[in-house]
Amino acid sequence: MREEVASCSWLLLSQDLHNSQHWQLGFLHKNLEKTLEEEVKEEMANSQGLLTFRDVAIEFSQKELRCLNHSQWELYRDVMLENYGHLHFLGLVVSKPDLVIFLEHKKDVWAVRRKETVATHPGRWK
Repeated sequence: MREEVASCSWLLLSQDLHNSQHWQLGFLHKNLEKTLEEEVKEEMANSQGLLTFRDVAIEFSQKELRCLNHSQWELYRDVMLENYGHLHFLGLVVSKPDLVIFLEHKKDVWAVRRKETVATHPGRWK
């Protein structure tokens, strides 16, 4: 009989602990969410400044751009425009960078007219 009482007491105690743990886990979960949210807000407040287009832009030199094939150029263009779109949606950009304007209007990097650099020898006449 003593064993029955002990096992019954253990069962009640374990059920109470189980219910208590669920309540505690729920409480901890809400506190954890609140803590994470506060931490994110605090970190944002302590950051150096707002995110800019330049922070997420992929910049290539003219030489590197010339090395891109057509599909690579289109991927570059799409990624840059998408990055700008995300920043614009978040309200983090005030004006359009020249690069975005260029990318919106030019389908292909090779569509841009480049000036040829002509070197002439000073002692030579044409």
